[in-house]
Amino acid sequence: MTRRVRRGKYSRHLSETLSAKLDEFLSAPHHEQLALYEELAVARAQALDALKMWDAATGSKPQIQAMATAVVRDALEFVKDMVLATSRVEKDAEDKVSVRVLDLFIEQVLRCVSTHVDDETMELIDAEVKKYVRFPDDDSSRLAAGTTLTPDEVVQEMDERSAPDEPTGDDERDGDGAAAG
Repeated sequence: MTRRVRRGKYSRHLSETLSAKLDEFLSAPHHEQLALYEELAVARAQALDALKMWDAATGSKPQIQAMATAVVRDALEFVKDMVLATSRVEKDAEDKVSVRVLDLFIEQVLRCVSTHVDDETMELIDAEVKKYVRFPDDDSSRLAAGTTLTPDEVVQEMDERSAPDEPTGDDERDGDGAAAG
């Protein structure tokens, strides 16, 4: 499923070719849009080309050397900005797991389970997963359909599962631990 992203105010000024390319990039999954390593590698390659140009310009006229120096400075500044952006994205995401990775993990666990249980049990497990597991849909941060339980029902069901079947007698004690009487 491709995602449709609303484009900004500059879109009406783009050529048909550039507009199509922009649509292609914006329809990529979010995690691919934030993959900055490829862009960083391209920026470093461009900086290396700028350094080669600067090296070739050494011994040339002062104006050419100044232009080559400015190009190198700009290229290295861009690489620095890309490194900082990439490290910020990594730092912000270091303790988070993407929905895609989580979905893949659940799918792999279910495959493992399916090899050890019969079809009827697997159908029950599948129904439970569909009942309790939800992921954000592709178009927003809203949770996609996949469960009919409200958060209150989930909490109530968890309470019922963890509540003791019979009273333990602790209800009859006062705050000091002594029996009420």
